[in-house]
Amino acid sequence: MELDPIDVVRVTDAVGLRRAFHRVFQLGNPVGPEWLRHEYPPPPILKHAGVKTWSAFARNARCWDIGDTSGAWQIVGHKKKERGFFVQDDDQRVSFPPGATVDEVIDRMIAILQEHAGVVP
Repeated sequence: MELDPIDVVRVTDAVGLRRAFHRVFQLGNPVGPEWLRHEYPPPPILKHAGVKTWSAFARNARCWDIGDTSGAWQIVGHKKKERGFFVQDDDQRVSFPPGATVDEVIDRMIAILQEHAGVVP
């Protein structure tokens, strides 16, 4: 679930992206409120993206997860399914060796974002 605060950074701004990723890594995985399905507010990312609905956001969005599984980092890209749902795509999985640093993971994530956006670093 997305929670505020959300950093909005241009994909061309590698320094800003690095700063935002470090902030998120320092936050960890905070526990959000528990809502019933009908109580969920709209995802806060919508207002930052300037759209009103998830389907409008998902139309042009790409999604990745970064996680530490059993002491080894992974970046996993997602592919879009019908109705705007994202599912993990094993073809977009980047696995790091045990002992890889957060900075290595962040640098690779920035490279992935810039590559998909057509940005030449």
